[in-house]
Amino acid sequence: MRREETNEVVFLDTDKGRFLLLPQAKIYAEVQPSASASPVGGDQEQDTSAERLLHQEAMTTKYERLGEEVVSGRTATKYRVTVNISGAGNVSSSETLLWIDEQLGMPIKSETKGNDGSQTVMELSEIVLDVDKNLFQIPASYEKVAIGELRQQLRKN
Repeated sequence: MRREETNEVVFLDTDKGRFLLLPQAKIYAEVQPSASASPVGGDQEQDTSAERLLHQEAMTTKYERLGEEVVSGRTATKYRVTVNISGAGNVSSSETLLWIDEQLGMPIKSETKGNDGSQTVMELSEIVLDVDKNLFQIPASYEKVAIGELRQQLRKN
């Protein structure tokens, strides 16, 4: 079971299915497996055009295990992931440091440095394994709607 919250939506993945909740409107929709990759995004098809298939940039990815560290009180294995993309005679690269909590089987921290000097940091905190089961229930006061209607409501906000 999984629950993700943002400022506007709640995503629930339970044994009864996948659901997207909009708490401010007290509505929810069931998310079909094909839509699970981007439940709040538009209907996007994969780009399989001939142009894209013929002109893919060469990319190499390198993974390096750096050891163990404690992050937010949890033991995690630290990795360095380097991605190099070469195209049109130049090479751009990005480096990501990734901390994987082996007990949870997921990343709990990442730091990505782009070729342009930008940096993005993500860290999970206050990780709780023993949670209230009601957090994975859809409140009785919520109305079930079609995913398209939920998306429309979200765009209004």
